[in-house]
Order: sequence, then C-alpha cells, then structure tokens
Amino acid sequence: MYNMNGHELRRAREAMGFTQRELAERLGMTSTSVARMERGEQRILLVTELAVRYVALMQKPKRRTRR
Repeated sequence: MYNMNGHELRRAREAMGFTQRELAERLGMTSTSVARMERGEQRILLVTELAVRYVALMQKPKRRTRR
C-alpha cells in the first residue's frame, strides 16, 4: 500500500495554505509531529495520510451552481 512521504505532506499542507501548527490542530497532533513527518524523521501512518487527504478535500471551495 502507498504511503505519503514527507515532501508530499509538506506540499499538501502548503497547497491548503496551512502552517504546521494549523494542520496539526486539524489532525489532533502536535506541530512537532508534523515537522518531524515532513523531515522524514517520523513515519506517516496510513490513518494520518487519509486524514490529510480528507482535510484537503474539505478545504476545496464548493462549486457554484447556475440558476
């Protein structure tokens, strides 16, 4: 199974416009953990990867419907 690496985590966080602290708050972890994962010092668990992808999905602006 594929796991997100630190570089991909950082790109995803930056694309959402979050600081490490803001992403950590949304994921229920410390900003130190996010920083360590981005540097490759801490493994990114599948559940963390899925949570990041969920937060990213929820951040996308909703499309307007024409009437």
